[in-house]
Amino acid sequence: MRWLRVLAVFATVIASWMPVLASPVAGPASSHLAATDGPAKIRFGLLTYGPAGTIMSQFGHAAIVVFDGEGRRELYELATESPDHRYSVPWYLTSQKLIYQSQKGPLSATLHSAFLQFRDVQLRVLNLTDDQQSRLASLIARELKPDRVHFEFGVYTSNCTTRIRDLLDAALGGQLQRQLVTSPATMSFRDHSLRAFASRPLTAISLDLALGRLSDRTPTRWDESFIPETLALSLDEIMVTAHPEAARPLVESVSTLLIGKPSYRMPPQPPDFTAGLAVTGAVLWMLLVLARSRDWPAVGQVERALLAAFGSLGLFLMYLWFVGGERVASWNENILVFNPLLLALVATRPGRIRSWSSKFVLAGLLLAVLLKFVPYAQANIGWILFAGPSITYLTIRSMVPSAWLESIRRRGTDNLQESVSAAGSGTAPQSAAVIMGPVWTSIARIRRSNH
Repeated sequence: MRWLRVLAVFATVIASWMPVLASPVAGPASSHLAATDGPAKIRFGLLTYGPAGTIMSQFGHAAIVVFDGEGRRELYELATESPDHRYSVPWYLTSQKLIYQSQKGPLSATLHSAFLQFRDVQLRVLNLTDDQQSRLASLIARELKPDRVHFEFGVYTSNCTTRIRDLLDAALGGQLQRQLVTSPATMSFRDHSLRAFASRPLTAISLDLALGRLSDRTPTRWDESFIPETLALSLDEIMVTAHPEAARPLVESVSTLLIGKPSYRMPPQPPDFTAGLAVTGAVLWMLLVLARSRDWPAVGQVERALLAAFGSLGLFLMYLWFVGGERVASWNENILVFNPLLLALVATRPGRIRSWSSKFVLAGLLLAVLLKFVPYAQANIGWILFAGPSITYLTIRSMVPSAWLESIRRRGTDNLQESVSAAGSGTAPQSAAVIMGPVWTSIARIRRSNH
């Protein structure tokens, strides 16, 4: 039966390529967009790609296809990596500018590459008038000029899809934007980012931490069209017109050129890390309390290392805010949780600096909680539940000198043992009063010592 499986796979591959072979874009590639006998003979199409399984292609890709009845087929990509720069996530996080370029290439080579990467590919033929096609051709040619071919890349504002969207809108006289800005988006930038990286949980949870308050605002369908899939579905609903009485759909036809790997596709909903973060935070807090109560070896070093890690994480979030290139990383309320002042609790001795730092850390945590009750709050309740209990516990401990804590613990233990012995012959209420008395006495001593 093995040969039957091979035959089935072969048949699936051939079937997925049939639309490509039968599409009107077949034929030799041309080298000049402007070399046409007339604007009426050329057609424009939107080519959208699904994710490829690599971290830099999780949102997909988009390009413009130009073809005519004479066999011309040209592919224009308005945002691709420059051959001189190979970017990665660490590079993106530590660089203010990512320089991308526009380029023209053969359609056949692009489809072959997408086929090898198991990507979904769809072609939407656009229903444009002669004047609209002429304007779009001029706009594309302008983007390929030496002074404009390179540009600063932005994931949400200036990528392969938004640049095509802007050119289409200009060619249509603003009709695209006027219709999309009146429709609310289906998800926030955070939700789209998390569902794009749902297959990479570590990357997704890192993005959830790094994205700030601006990523949680509800954009319009126009803003949401930075994703190729979203732009394509939005174009399917657009009606354009050259005259008020001649409204027509913008998309004339939709063809599926390649069927990719289902596991590469973005899920319809983003993952939710809130419950996992809350459970992890509760376990971490209980371990810290247990370790200190049992006097586990090196517990002090572990506590300081945890405070240093949380404080360093806050410094990195501030770096993304003030130095990073994406605005969605600004106004990140997680900085109130992972406060950089936690580093002062590690680096300083008990005194005024540590005391004020501790107060600011606790005030920041309180503010982070209170901000959940205001409109357009950042979706970071999971991170508050993850780090808040441990940071509160460690911060309060740092406000009380270790010698005082040890002295109180010893006196409380001795008094408690004496109380248990004395309560053996009393009634239940009397026994409870005798046992709890030293506990309240110890708490009172701590309060007096702080004052």
